[in-house]
Amino acid sequence: MDGVVVPTSAPAEARTPEAAADEYRRGTLTVGFITLLFASNSPALHAALTSMEHAPPPLMLNALCGIAALVGLLWGGPLLGQSTALPSTLESDATDAVDAVSVRAGGELGLLKFCGTTANL
Repeated sequence: MDGVVVPTSAPAEARTPEAAADEYRRGTLTVGFITLLFASNSPALHAALTSMEHAPPPLMLNALCGIAALVGLLWGGPLLGQSTALPSTLESDATDAVDAVSVRAGGELGLLKFCGTTANL
């Protein structure tokens, strides 16, 4: 069977409203938590570094934050993949159609990002 693609997994099941609501809730909580972390980053660093006599240079702090993020991704990524369901947007039958849910999600993401950036400044 050269040149023939044979599916190796069962076809994706249709999403139920409960599954869509659960996926939406998980996404909102994730974005909210990340926004909270980003918004608290600068005040926490400022509070920690103003008490020091010789603060480290900003490039070193950025490098350390990047290393910490990479280590967290490498260590926690496989754990997250085992405990979290695949989002419906990554399934093989996903579409890029714009519907009311995607418009609402994009609006909320933009609002949360705006609030987080504002709180960070």
